[in-house]
Amino acid sequence: MPVIPLSGTRRGDVGKGAARKARGAGLIPGVLYGHGQEPVALSVSAREFELAVRKQGGNPIIGLALDGGEHTALIRDVQYDPLNHGILHLDFQRISLTEAIEVEVPIRLVGLPVGVKDGGGILEPILRDLRVRCLPTAIPATVEVDVTALNIGDSVHVGVITLLDVTILTDPDVTVATVVPPTVHVEEKPAEEAAAVAAGAEAAEPEVIAKGKKACGRSRTRGDRCRHQGSNPGPSVYKTAALPTELCRRTDDILSGAADRPSGSRNDATEGCPGTRRRSPPVRGEPGRPAGRDRTT
Repeated sequence: MPVIPLSGTRRGDVGKGAARKARGAGLIPGVLYGHGQEPVALSVSAREFELAVRKQGGNPIIGLALDGGEHTALIRDVQYDPLNHGILHLDFQRISLTEAIEVEVPIRLVGLPVGVKDGGGILEPILRDLRVRCLPTAIPATVEVDVTALNIGDSVHVGVITLLDVTILTDPDVTVATVVPPTVHVEEKPAEEAAAVAAGAEAAEPEVIAKGKKACGRSRTRGDRCRHQGSNPGPSVYKTAALPTELCRRTDDILSGAADRPSGSRNDATEGCPGTRRRSPPVRGEPGRPAGRDRTT
């Protein structure tokens, strides 16, 4: 990895106010520390820094020119503004190009898995960074992992990764990526359709009628008096049941022909209907006597 030149200036003032003033002037506040030396507060040009590291990997080596000298450093931390994503602060660590260091290298998955292409599976990354130990000049920009041969349910682990002149410190049994089956989405039924299904299920319930009682086939609400029955059906009757067809037909004939019959006429169809009561013809009294009374002489 090449060394990127960058110039910086020492900051005399420290604290939030001084850092805010430096950012207002187009500078990025930072600190240089490590390798047995005292930390130094500094600032670098924001535009120069962005142009220098724009196309570099995750661990660029910086040749920092400061106070007439040059310091080889590694960018250890970058703080960003959560709103505008501008750089707020930089941490530089002094290093030696002849001493091995530990860094984390980003992982990049390469290829289209068979399980995704043919089986409709989903490639799920598990590990994002790989921790390694090597010389600063041997730090890879990224670690590429081929996932083309993965089918649904297959995984690739750290143990299959090989790097030249680099020692991998991450556990070899850690999963890097896996291909999972596709997720089946069950669409919920609309409210109107669910209400229609519930109404159909309610209509299919069996009818319950109290033992020893009959109800006519005419529609009515619970608690109404049945004119064919002559009594209240009771709380145990939840739905209407039908009387024998012949009995209801005879009752309907009586009701429909009541206006055409002469007063006092008899109809044999009234016999046997539980809702019709037979009455005896009225007793007419003798002339000069009150009706219904028998006077003894």
